[in-house]
Amino acid sequence: LPATGQIPVLPAGDYFKKLSCAGDGLFISVMVPVHLEGRLKPAGHIVMEQPLKNEFLDKISELTDCHVTITDDRLEFIATTIRDEDMRRFRLRIEHEPSGGVIEFTVPGERYTQLGVCLPLALRTDYFLVTSKSSKALHQNLLRNQRIFAFLAIICAIISIPLSLFTARKFTSPLDQLVTGVTSVSGGSLDYRVNIATGDEIEFLAVEFNKMADNLKKMIGDLITANSRLDRKIHELDFVNRAIHAIINQNDISQLLSSILEIVIEAIGCSHGSIMLLEESVLRAKVVRNRAGEISPAQLIVLRSGDGIAGKVLETGVPALENNLSSSTLFLPYSDQEHNLRLSCLLCLPLTAENMVFGVINLLNKESGFTPEDCKLGLTLAGEVAIAIKKRQLYELAITDGLTGVFIHRFFQARLDEEILRAKRFSNHLSLIMFDIDHFKRFNDQYGHQLGDMVLKSVADAAQKVIRQEIDFLSRYGGEEFAVVCPGTHYQGALKLAERIREAIADVEQPSIPDSIVITCSFGVACLEAGMGKKALIEKADQALYRAKEQGRNRVC
Repeated sequence: LPATGQIPVLPAGDYFKKLSCAGDGLFISVMVPVHLEGRLKPAGHIVMEQPLKNEFLDKISELTDCHVTITDDRLEFIATTIRDEDMRRFRLRIEHEPSGGVIEFTVPGERYTQLGVCLPLALRTDYFLVTSKSSKALHQNLLRNQRIFAFLAIICAIISIPLSLFTARKFTSPLDQLVTGVTSVSGGSLDYRVNIATGDEIEFLAVEFNKMADNLKKMIGDLITANSRLDRKIHELDFVNRAIHAIINQNDISQLLSSILEIVIEAIGCSHGSIMLLEESVLRAKVVRNRAGEISPAQLIVLRSGDGIAGKVLETGVPALENNLSSSTLFLPYSDQEHNLRLSCLLCLPLTAENMVFGVINLLNKESGFTPEDCKLGLTLAGEVAIAIKKRQLYELAITDGLTGVFIHRFFQARLDEEILRAKRFSNHLSLIMFDIDHFKRFNDQYGHQLGDMVLKSVADAAQKVIRQEIDFLSRYGGEEFAVVCPGTHYQGALKLAERIREAIADVEQPSIPDSIVITCSFGVACLEAGMGKKALIEKADQALYRAKEQGRNRVC
């Protein structure tokens, strides 16, 4: 029988093991059924009992660092590792029921209470296993744990700071590169590119950013190019507008050519240039300008079609750009060698109207050399100039006398009407001088009409040099008769002007006219008076002319 003196009632044929308590000891009881041959029910049982020594609890206490106690259902100690001062195991009874499995009890002679966990045994629920520890030890453990945790926290902090910095740097470095890229591009550095190989969305953003930067650079480059073209076009239109303005406001062909050439020189940025027109199968310089002023065309050579660079352009109608005149085989040097040394580059542009080349514009010496853009701008201006010159030439042919080069009678009538209206509106003086060549019929009869034409041309040239340019105008009134309209000139002033013209004609020396021939003219002067019209003014001047003839010719009346 087990030490407890009781045999547990078990189901027949089952094995059985159970924890029991007897006196100051614990026992493990094992009951094994015994069967006889041929019988199903056991004939008896073998009961084996093994005591559990306290050293077993001490071993558990050593492993768990806690006191181990086994109590019965009245919470009286059966076995424990708690000892008194004499190292004897306590015999106690826990007064308070465990609350939520936690139990607190006092050990005699100890200052600190024991705190433990009370759990029922698995093999016997009327016995409990209590693992406890003094509150002081728990407090010390807590403090030790707190110190350990604090130390671990410090270690973790020390480790986590660089680790977190490293981790943050690893994750934020690509973002920093993107931010730097955005800042650089927004600041104008369009060549900045982001190199990120993270294999995630940030790399995708970097690739898209680089594409955006490439597109932005291309777009800005296109805008700069377009803006440059627009600036150049505005620059060209400005000079074209100035050329058109000069064409509209300049009546004299020589003044028009001078103004146009000045505009072209400024537009291209060269030092000087010239305009040459085709006259009688040769190129003649009509006007030459530089930045200091104008040079007389009489100092320049005359070129035939095909001679030199200008002659070649006249012949082909194709512009010529030569930035090294010293090595050019077409360039015809001037007789002045020092002037030739100062010539470095040349841009020659054809003047073309109605598919006919009738002149050239020569532009010389640009510091940086001429460019295709200069040629393009020059051709644009040359086109405007050519049309203006051609129209002006046609206009002058329509209003000027082909022999003498002065205005024709019809233009005289229209212009006199305008000047009379202007004089009346602004209360200005207006005078009219009429003169004809004395004994002109004799020149034709004795020497022929060819000589008569030479006389008419000489008289017109002499008078043209004396009158005020751009104010007075000379016209042919009849066969050998001329008229000079003098705006803003009173009668005495017109008399003096007529006398100067008379003296200039008398002093004419023409190699083609024999010395025996003396050319004289008779002059009649009239001044516009109140209530007087054009017809009356002409009649008054004509009457004065007849008086001069009656008084012996070669005089002013």
